[in-house]
Amino acid sequence: MTLNWNPETDLTLVPSDDDISTHMLVDGGAKVHVIAAGESWPVKEVNSALKEG
Repeated sequence: MTLNWNPETDLTLVPSDDDISTHMLVDGGAKVHVIAAGESWPVKEVNSALKEG
């Protein structure tokens, strides 16, 4: 479960303009980075983003 989303939550897939992911799942103000199945997260960029908050 992510951000208290439920199976009936209406999510929108939008392109991402950052170095972490190719797309984002959006519901209202909540955004979650996503990548294609089988791809790897860019570790350096993700660590940097997590440190920045």
